[in-house]
Amino acid sequence: MSLASFTAACGIISTVLAVYCGLPYFVSIVRGHTRPHQYSWLILTIMNIIVTVSQFLEGARSSIYISFTFAIYSAIIYGLSFRYGSRDTSRYDRLLLALSLVTIVIWVLSRSNGLAIWLTITLMPSPPP
Repeated sequence: MSLASFTAACGIISTVLAVYCGLPYFVSIVRGHTRPHQYSWLILTIMNIIVTVSQFLEGARSSIYISFTFAIYSAIIYGLSFRYGSRDTSRYDRLLLALSLVTIVIWVLSRSNGLAIWLTITLMPSPPP
């Protein structure tokens, strides 16, 4: 097995696991057990899109699947938060939104996909419960 096919297989396996692991969260939201925080999931959606697009522009192909999956999941959860979520915000939420927007500005001005990925991973909060 070549390194390229091994990398592709790892990307596919990771994506399948990510899809499988996300489904219980969706079910929990729809059943009313979990209330996604609207502001937090907006921030996570922005950050996941930055990572996905930056990786694609850097030439990633096998690892892009899992990033794309997380971006789609974040966007779906953000959409679900309008019906099932909470909308209160804190200073920390506003700070993270500002930092995610600053990351986009730095990415556009520097034209450095690697820097955008690094900033996003460094600034990205863990998903809210």
